[in-house]
Amino acid sequence: MSVGSPLADAISSLPLWLPILLLTCVAVSTRLVLNYFSPGVQSIPGPFLARFSDLWRLTLAYGGHSHLKMMQLHEQYGDVVRIGPNTISVSDPRAIEPILGFKTNLNKSKAVVSMMNVYKGKLIPMLISAIDSKTHATIKRPIAQAFSQTSMSSWETVADEVIARFVHRVDEEFCHQEKSLGKPCPINDWFQFFAMDFISTITFSQPFGFLTKGYDFNGMISSLEKMMTYIATVGNMPWVDFLLLKNPIFLMLGSTSSPLVTFDGERIKNRARGLEKSHPERKDFLSRFFEAKEAYPNVVDDMLLAAYANTNILAASDTTAASLSSIVYYVVGNPEVLKRLQQEIDQAKLSYPVQFKTAQTLPYLDAVIKEAHRMFVPGGLEQEREVGSAGLQLPTGENLPPGTVVGYSAWAGHRNKLLFGKDANVFDPDRWLQKDNETNEEHNVRVRKMHRGISTFGFGPRACLGKNIAMIEIYKLTPTFFGLFAPEMAHPGKEPRVHCHLTVRFHDFDITLKWRKPELREKLQPLL
Repeated sequence: MSVGSPLADAISSLPLWLPILLLTCVAVSTRLVLNYFSPGVQSIPGPFLARFSDLWRLTLAYGGHSHLKMMQLHEQYGDVVRIGPNTISVSDPRAIEPILGFKTNLNKSKAVVSMMNVYKGKLIPMLISAIDSKTHATIKRPIAQAFSQTSMSSWETVADEVIARFVHRVDEEFCHQEKSLGKPCPINDWFQFFAMDFISTITFSQPFGFLTKGYDFNGMISSLEKMMTYIATVGNMPWVDFLLLKNPIFLMLGSTSSPLVTFDGERIKNRARGLEKSHPERKDFLSRFFEAKEAYPNVVDDMLLAAYANTNILAASDTTAASLSSIVYYVVGNPEVLKRLQQEIDQAKLSYPVQFKTAQTLPYLDAVIKEAHRMFVPGGLEQEREVGSAGLQLPTGENLPPGTVVGYSAWAGHRNKLLFGKDANVFDPDRWLQKDNETNEEHNVRVRKMHRGISTFGFGPRACLGKNIAMIEIYKLTPTFFGLFAPEMAHPGKEPRVHCHLTVRFHDFDITLKWRKPELREKLQPLL
C-alpha cells in the first residue's frame, strides 16, 4: 500500500475549481507580462495600462472620446505612441504615405471584422471592411466607375431637389415669423436628414423621408448610431465580437437585422422583381450595382450587391452630416469668418441652390471648407493597418516588426505645428490663402504640402470611395445655407457635446436661424 505525500494529499483534497482558477490566473498573468514586453514596440512610450491589454482602448472607445485622448497622448509622448500591446499610433504627417499609401499597400487590421455580416457561417466583407488589399481591389473594381468624378455630374439635379426640400423644411420649422422664429434648430440632426435623403435618392431613386418627417421616425438613425458604437468598441478587441453578435448561438436565436438593412433589402427585392425602377433620366446606384452583378458574376453575388447598397448609406450619412455641422460650428463661432464668407457669397451673386462648379470658384468658401476638414475629421478612430512581412520603418526612425498594428491619428496629425504653423490648433481659413508676401509658386508649394498632410477622407488605395459624393453635398449646401440664412448659437457660451465612435458626431448643437434677406425668401418661394 503506497502512501501519498502530504502535499499531494492536500492538493487532491482541494475543490476542483480552485486549481483551475489558479491555472487561469497564471495563464492570464503570463499573457499580460508577454504583452508588456512585446518585441519591437516595448521601447515606444505610451500609457502604462495600454501595454498590457487592448481592454484600455476598448473602454476608451466606448466612452466616445478617443479622438481627444489621442491628441492628448501625442502632445504628451510625441509623434509615435504605443496604445496597445501590439498597436502603435502615429501623428507625423510624413507617415501617411508609408502607413496608408499605394507603395506599401498594407492590409487593414482585424478591427474591421466587427463591421462584417455573417452569412451561412462566412464573414461577408464590405468595401470598408475588406482586410486584405487583394479582396478590396476585387470587390471595388466592378463599381469603381460609378463613383468617378465624371459620374457625379448626374447627381447635381438630385442635390438641388434635396437642398430645396431642406431649405423649405428648415424655413417651415425654424424661420416662420409667427410659429417658429427663434426656435432652436438641432442642426446636426437636420444635416443628417439631408444627407440620408440625398444618399437614399441617388442609391434607390427614393428618399428615406427624414426631411419630410423631421425626426427619426423609423428608428433608423438611432439604430445606426448604436451599431457604430458597438463596432467602434469591439473593434479594439475583435475576439469579443465572436462572443457577442457573431456568436453562432446568437446568430441562430437572434436577428441582426436593422431598419436600414430591412429598407435596403426591400428596395433590392422590388427592383429585382420589376416593382421599382431607377429614375428615368438618371441611373441610380442600385441599377449600377445590378449591372456590376451581370458584368462580374464570379465576384458580385446577391450578398455583395446588398453590401454595396448598405455601404453607400452607412458611409455617406453620418460623415457628411458631421462635416457640415463642423463647418457651421467653426464659422458661426468666428463672426469675422462668417462676415467674410457671406460677403464673398453676396459679391458672387449666386443663384440658389448654388451650383457645384460655381462654389468651387469661391476662394474663401474653399478655404473655410478645407480648414474645417483639417480641424474636424469625421472619422474619429485611428486609420489602422497591419505591418507586412518586410516590416515598416517610420519617418521618425522606429522599425516596426511584421504583424504590428499601426494607425495614423488624423486628429493629432492635422494639428502638426511644423506643417500647419504654430497656430495649428486654431481655426484659420487664411492659412489656405495666398499671403501678401508670397509668390504664386510659393503659395502653391505650401498648400500642396498641407494637402499631403490631410487624410480627412483617408489616403491611398483605401481612401473613401464616396468622397466625390460628399464634396457635391458640402460645396453646394454650405454656400446655400450661409447665403440664405443668418445662423447664431442658440446657447452662447455652451459648447456642443461631441461624441466619437465610428464617426465624430455633434450632440446638443442648437442654432437659431432667420433669413438674411426677406426678398430672397420671396424669390425662392416657387422653388420651396
